[in-house]
Amino acid sequence: MDFLKVSSSHLPSQFSIMLRNVPLDVDVNEFLSLIKIDYPDIMNVHRISNKLKQPTSFIRLDIKNIETINELLRKKFIIVKNERFPVKDYIAPAKVLICSKCLQIGHFRGTCKSVLDYCRLCDNSVPDLKLHKESCDNQLCCIRCKGQHYANDIRCPEVKAYRAALTKSQQPSSTFI
Repeated sequence: MDFLKVSSSHLPSQFSIMLRNVPLDVDVNEFLSLIKIDYPDIMNVHRISNKLKQPTSFIRLDIKNIETINELLRKKFIIVKNERFPVKDYIAPAKVLICSKCLQIGHFRGTCKSVLDYCRLCDNSVPDLKLHKESCDNQLCCIRCKGQHYANDIRCPEVKAYRAALTKSQQPSSTFI
């Protein structure tokens, strides 16, 4: 039996830093080649996209050596082709747990204390979701903010606020130095 090893497209966020103000017309593959001349431990380069999936001027560098990360963070800048780019810690957006039973934030169905299930469409609590689907009015109403979207929608203002607070709490107060 043959196995195919599938590798991830990038390293975990702890092994990444972010460059700012990289022009959109800069080719990331060429950029990687140029950076690797001075920093051979840099494994990959990714242009960060915004929520509309459009490219931004932020680039994520995946680095296999923590000393290289610390060196770049200490310097605060990296120079490529006589251009200076600010270096910052890369903080990945936090993943938000939304229970599939009660639709509240912060836990899974397996640890949920709710007796009833909640419809992700209409916000009603019901003993049997399968039976409820037949009589559901299908009017979108979020259980948390009462907005017109699914209760498990990541664009819910309360989910966004929770994610922002969680991401902020994960930011290091200092670097690895």
